[in-house]
Amino acid sequence: MDLTSLKRPTVIEIWSPTCSACRAMQPDIDELAAEYHPSVDLVKIDVSTDLEAAKALGTWGTPTLIGVSAGRQVFRHTGRRTRRELENLFSSLASGDTPSRVTRADLTAKLLGGLALVGVGLSTGPVWALVGIGAGVLLWGLAPLLKWRG
Repeated sequence: MDLTSLKRPTVIEIWSPTCSACRAMQPDIDELAAEYHPSVDLVKIDVSTDLEAAKALGTWGTPTLIGVSAGRQVFRHTGRRTRRELENLFSSLASGDTPSRVTRADLTAKLLGGLALVGVGLSTGPVWALVGIGAGVLLWGLAPLLKWRG
């Protein structure tokens, strides 16, 4: 999928029918998509039927929500989101704002994962590839806090 082809603000939902978090969020996403239509479009990608599209978007897990505005990605979240978080995502796209809040769950997962990889890498050799990957994950987790753009 070419993000530049999306003319209106869009939420891309990458989901799987076997994903319990996806199924739990679905009613809220559908309600918000109806509420914010036509200001915000919703594109659903089912990984069980369109894995290549999900891979092309660099998806690592489900559910993943990608916000697109003016043909560029403005947010990406993997994992379950609360109704309030989902509403914030749709609202920010509809108003043209970029969601300013990095969720605590995203930050915690990235920082703990990066630290774990660095720790395992240092304690098993050291294995510099794991240390490097862990450092990259740490930087990825810190990027929104440091206002880096990718």
